[in-house]
Amino acid sequence: MNIEMENQAVDEKIDNSANNLEDIRRDYSIKSVNDQIIEHYRLEEKFNSLNNRMLDRTDRLDEKSNNIRTEINNFNTDVSNIKVDLNNIRDDLSDDINGVEIKFNEKIDKVGKRIDRFETRFNAEVGRIDKDMGRLSSEMSLIEYKTRITVQFFRSLNVIMALTTMYLVGRGFDVFVKQLGIGG
Repeated sequence: MNIEMENQAVDEKIDNSANNLEDIRRDYSIKSVNDQIIEHYRLEEKFNSLNNRMLDRTDRLDEKSNNIRTEINNFNTDVSNIKVDLNNIRDDLSDDINGVEIKFNEKIDKVGKRIDRFETRFNAEVGRIDKDMGRLSSEMSLIEYKTRITVQFFRSLNVIMALTTMYLVGRGFDVFVKQLGIGG
């Protein structure tokens, strides 16, 4: 609002100055030579006054223009500073990201080494278990073989015991029959 009021005041002054210029022209009239010189002098004085006012306004416009240029330059400087700050922030973030990435890669390498050590131990244990399983398998085969032999032995014993039992029963029956005197 202040700028609009100032512009309106300046416009009014310029309008008044233009009216004064017409007044000056009206004041100028041809009279006697001495009067004419005086009138001419008065007209020149009024023209100089008007010219000085116009120069003052031009100076004011130049001053405002310079102020605007200064503000624009300050704004450009601020924008440049912001760009520099943003570049610094970007560089700092890039450095931070690179640092985090390096630390992350180091941690991954450590985890990879631990996994490799675990895998080596695990493979050694699996190898040992495979050996133990092979030994157990051979022992189980031996036990199975011995069990088969034992089973065959017990079957044979069962057959022998059955035959022996039959023989003994037969002999017992024979003795019983002889005792009873039934047979001969």
